[in-house]
Amino acid sequence: MRSGIHRDIWFGRALLVTAIAVLAGPLMTIPAAHADGDYTCSDGTRYEISPALGWSILAGDCTGWGDGGPAQVTITSGPYAGTYSCHAVRQPAPPAVYLLSASRC
Repeated sequence: MRSGIHRDIWFGRALLVTAIAVLAGPLMTIPAAHADGDYTCSDGTRYEISPALGWSILAGDCTGWGDGGPAQVTITSGPYAGTYSCHAVRQPAPPAVYLLSASRC
């Protein structure tokens, strides 16, 4: 009788380990989200467009790099100081005034 109980316990543990591996496997293949750019601005404003579209940023005196896609935007001073992950960031090329607009932050 003991061997039957031990077999059932072993089978239960093996089934649990297999289930965890099957469920966790796809999570391990999901790439981490990353920004394609990084900007730092001395001042800016963050405002909500709508609940569906989220927040946007207008900032000034900005430096950084990106291709118009996802990027980190850091505002260094003012009431909206902080770092934000944004879906799309646009900055005019120099020698334009160093302004930045970002959406879905």
